[in-house]
Amino acid sequence: MSLFPLMPIAALMVMNLSPSLHLSQLPPSLENQSWQWVDWTEGDTTERPLSQAPITLIFKEGEVSGFGGCNSYFSTYEVDGDRLTMAESFGRTFKACGNLSEQEDQFLEHLGQVERYQINPNGELYLFYRQNGEMGQMRFRPASETSPAQTSFTDIPADYWAKSFIIPLVEGDLMSGFPDGTFRPDAKVTRAEFASVLQKTFDLPQVRKRVRFRDVPEDFWAHGAIQYVATTIPQLMGGYPGDLFRPEEPILRVEVVVSLANLLRDVPEVEVDRLLEGYEDREKIPDYALEKVAIATQQQMVVNYPQTGQLRPQQSTTRAEVAALVYQGLVQINQAPEVRSPYRVNP
Repeated sequence: MSLFPLMPIAALMVMNLSPSLHLSQLPPSLENQSWQWVDWTEGDTTERPLSQAPITLIFKEGEVSGFGGCNSYFSTYEVDGDRLTMAESFGRTFKACGNLSEQEDQFLEHLGQVERYQINPNGELYLFYRQNGEMGQMRFRPASETSPAQTSFTDIPADYWAKSFIIPLVEGDLMSGFPDGTFRPDAKVTRAEFASVLQKTFDLPQVRKRVRFRDVPEDFWAHGAIQYVATTIPQLMGGYPGDLFRPEEPILRVEVVVSLANLLRDVPEVEVDRLLEGYEDREKIPDYALEKVAIATQQQMVVNYPQTGQLRPQQSTTRAEVAALVYQGLVQINQAPEVRSPYRVNP
């Protein structure tokens, strides 16, 4: 996946005409935000926009026009807790216009079947729908109609150690900040959140059999991302005994390093002991991870702050650390230019 952001090509505006529901009853993050379509996941497949930008979804009160030249349409939503139910599908109106791409047409059909929504910790919107008995999901990110993606944050000073990793990922819509103007670089990242970052960043074939985790229901916001990382070749993330994924647990630094090392194929044999001897805390690296950490070290994928000799494998990973490690993963698969950093481990 390219690091360059997508540009909008069309606007889809959705209104609320329910006489018993006013827009003020919608959560503020829905009411006062426009949303750019990122992708949808159905079964084992994730579809991304074919055009240079996703369609924009806006919850708006009053009559709204659709794509250029199309007739106006009405759509009624009812909100009850986390349920978002559309009383009638509006896709047919747009089909009659005759100028939709196949993907836009599918987008409208899916949107007409939405029955539930969730907003994840990063502020992304997930709409859930049913298709052939399966739960599908559509993912949106907050969008600004008048300004580009935010690339400066009140808690990322000019000399911040990870800024050179964070900003390219933000510019590429692979990570994002928060509505209050912060990035929260020291916030811990959950396994579900990391799966979501991997899904956005790496476009890999999904050829493994679908995995069902007992603690990841179909309508969990990161269900699609977790299915993605569990079914890719190479597999980016796996689960735990008992068919568990533990989506809400903070992801450990060693888990992030192993996951990104899995990206590399046909790497030469590594001298594990020699490559790991530079880590003062190498005894804390679990046995299953020794070879993968050695591979990541050899390929200069590891970034340790503030001391390069401390891997801190059993510590929870922060958003800044995820940005640095994911960026190095992109470098190693030739999808991002190299960044100079005194915290990158050079064996």
